Amino acid sequence: MLRTSPHSRSLPEPVRALLKKLQGEGVGAVLARGVAGGFSVNILGALIGLVAQAVLARLMGGEQYGIYAYVFTWLSVLSLAAKLGFDTTLLRYVAAYKAKQQWSLLRGLLIRTNQMVVVLSIATGVVTAIVVELLSDRLSSDLVRTFWVLCLILPLSSLCSLRSAALRALRKVVLARLPDEVLRPTLLACLAAGCYFVFSIEVNALLAMVLQSVALLAAFFIGAYWMRLAMPDEVFQSAPEYENREWIRYAVPLVLFSAMNVILQRIDTLMLGAFLDTTSAGYYSVAVRIAKLMAFGLAAVNMIAAPMISSLYAQENMEELQRMLRLSALGIMAYTIPVTAGMILFGNYLLLIFGEEFVAAYPALVILALGQMINALAGSSGYVMTMTGHQNIALKIMSISAVVNILLNWLLIPRYGMNGAAWATALSLVGWNVAFVVYARRKIGLRTTVL
Repeated sequence: MLRTSPHSRSLPEPVRALLKKLQGEGVGAVLARGVAGGFSVNILGALIGLVAQAVLARLMGGEQYGIYAYVFTWLSVLSLAAKLGFDTTLLRYVAAYKAKQQWSLLRGLLIRTNQMVVVLSIATGVVTAIVVELLSDRLSSDLVRTFWVLCLILPLSSLCSLRSAALRALRKVVLARLPDEVLRPTLLACLAAGCYFVFSIEVNALLAMVLQSVALLAAFFIGAYWMRLAMPDEVFQSAPEYENREWIRYAVPLVLFSAMNVILQRIDTLMLGAFLDTTSAGYYSVAVRIAKLMAFGLAAVNMIAAPMISSLYAQENMEELQRMLRLSALGIMAYTIPVTAGMILFGNYLLLIFGEEFVAAYPALVILALGQMINALAGSSGYVMTMTGHQNIALKIMSISAVVNILLNWLLIPRYGMNGAAWATALSLVGWNVAFVVYARRKIGLRTTVL
């Protein structure tokens, strides 16, 4: 919470009034504090993440970095089966149970989701390893070995997602983001640089994935410790109660929703690697990462807005919910518009940080940036759908968009390469965001945009 120092007495009255409001517990104050923390971590994480990826790209070269980026992209896809939507389930129910002080159900939810995700992660990893082994004759040895390491780190990655979701539901935005967005890439870059410069070890895709697992392990333990501190003591003093059917009934449509979302965000890179080569996929993945800077305003807002949507909707406080959504949309727009202009003007220089060969992805970067701009300006429309019980409708919209995305990639990548993949993704982003905004306004009665 913000604190007013003795020096604040010398500040103008409007400034002192603003500081006092920000210390309150109203929707605007809570949102402002949460967004400020989330945005700071997002920016810091983005800078560190870009530096970490630039270090890897420079040390590994385009070919090996392409293999690493291609395999790591598969982590998002495989995590869908491993998490089965339980991360979003935590995001909704932890906030709701805390608001109603249902501590026994909250403890049961934490136990059951972790149990399910561990089992599902191991099963997914085993199946993936078998499939990779069966296809090993068609894949390079570097690609196969890197996939094997990916299978081993899948449980850790999935558990980290659960921990992050629980902390977000508790409105501990900074603690939710720091391990994965700041600590992990920092450690990864330091380990890679140490191997190369101190021990003269060549950094390839396999070693990079091994180092990623070490960094992920450190992030997991730190994040788990922070979650234990953030969780109310009443949770661990209560006997667990379980509502397995309700949780699973909510989670299953969400895993399909998440699958469609991942297809919309990742299938372009995967299809590039399949239709062209992993080197092109590596170049393109850097453009995707940079373009996602566009969505940081949205991400910062959603980190705190998602549990607030769940809590306010559960309390049937629609007036405050609409006020929160409008404040969110204004903040997102203030960030998104200038960043879009900067991305278009200076994106080629950002790509140059990774190496001269990566500048080839600049046209794709501009296309992706425009798509991400529309995505951001749509506001928290996706969470309005999933946090208010309309996840099945959201799933239908996402499914249609995902099918369109795959078809567009299939048609455009062979002819236009990276630019074709970018157009497929941008058009799909615009399509499902417009559908969400229209549905939220007409059927739920909530406006997620400034207009």
